[in-house]
Amino acid sequence: TKGQASPTSTVGTISKSYQFASLSEPVRPLKFALAAGGTFLARTADMLGKHMQQVIIESHAHSGTSFIEILQNCHIFNDGAFKGVLEKTVRDDRLLMLEDGKPMIFGADSDKAMVFNSSKMALQLVKVADVKESDILVHDAANPDPTVHFMLATMQQPFYPVAMGVIRKVEKPALDQQTEELKKNSIAKNGKGNLLDLIYSGQTWKVE
Repeated sequence: TKGQASPTSTVGTISKSYQFASLSEPVRPLKFALAAGGTFLARTADMLGKHMQQVIIESHAHSGTSFIEILQNCHIFNDGAFKGVLEKTVRDDRLLMLEDGKPMIFGADSDKAMVFNSSKMALQLVKVADVKESDILVHDAANPDPTVHFMLATMQQPFYPVAMGVIRKVEKPALDQQTEELKKNSIAKNGKGNLLDLIYSGQTWKVE
């Protein structure tokens, strides 16, 4: 809040309160969410109004905790931080707009795509004309295996496009649902119970 470098500042950031360039690699929020077992992860940007609206709608409909990373410009301390990917003149070639069940194709001329390089166990950026249609990855947000989701969440310029949209959307029982189920099973097994009976159960004594 005073212009200092933050955990998400890019390498080389120089601020008003810290005149030396930041040397630390920025924290990647989606990495933490994935490591914590997140079932809904998405990325959008403040400059993509309709896209952000749709992501939030999908997030609200998800059962359980949702995590959305929003690329937001700060005019005061870090103006233009995401200009390299969000500027209208370049965004088509630098953003991979994910759609569940759709092939990962992007570019102003829809000429770029993502494939999985099995020998390197990594995603690879290719030209659509150079690969078979069946080789192009199809986005599967509901895949229980988070491996590809992790790769999508951590792609960065200049070697990869930045993945936008719902990256992971896996349906699992939420904590409140599990708690209710546990409570129902306990009542079915032990009865509804009575607080007063509980207080006077077990080893008790009377003080006079």
